[in-house]
Amino acid sequence: MFLIRCSLLAAFSTLILTPTTKAATLWTNDFESAGGYVTSSTAGFSAALVANPDASGVNTSAQVLGINITAAGSSDRFFEVRGKSAGATAGYSLAGLGTPGDTNFKFTLTFDIYIPSGGTTVTSDDRLLYILRFTNGQSDSVTPSVLGVTTFDISNAANRGSWKTLTYTGTVPALDANSQAVNYITPIISWKDGAGNDTAGVMAYMDNVSFTVSTVPEPGRAMLLLMGLSAFLWRRRR
Repeated sequence: MFLIRCSLLAAFSTLILTPTTKAATLWTNDFESAGGYVTSSTAGFSAALVANPDASGVNTSAQVLGINITAAGSSDRFFEVRGKSAGATAGYSLAGLGTPGDTNFKFTLTFDIYIPSGGTTVTSDDRLLYILRFTNGQSDSVTPSVLGVTTFDISNAANRGSWKTLTYTGTVPALDANSQAVNYITPIISWKDGAGNDTAGVMAYMDNVSFTVSTVPEPGRAMLLLMGLSAFLWRRRR
């Protein structure tokens, strides 16, 4: 009987101590067809679906999104590629996916980039920025809270001439910039032409965007239940 109880305890502990992960992919795009993203209307920039300039390494896709400089500027300027849900001004609803502010409610943004090694388009002031906007409303212009703008040096020779996979992770915050509850999130991939001095040409290529949120519950209550069950079985054995 004791062995049976031990077997039941082992099975039960495995069941309750294995957290159930809830995950949702809010934005995914391999740019093999149009749609699923929005771009800004910044003067001097354009984006277009083009053939992969180097189908090798981490990215062998046939088609990618090209980011082009079409005219010089006079100061810092940014060209943004954003995720967009159907019917939304911008951003994705977090309803039912987790509790913002919970340390277990995580996000992951990953994508591939290719910066040409030749040419004069990219200069030393240029950067790539990963940006997430957490808001209380569907439009990301309403009380936005920008979390951890992360930059990547696309002018560095070591980062050019081959496909790179970039990943940005973190925790979904509870409140936006106006202390309102966060219920929408907008992932943004922003290309910076520092000083606006880039010459016409291809600035970069990007592909295979994926933005997910996930929740892994803590097994705190389950642990208490397991401890109680263990104590009960020990008393029965004695």
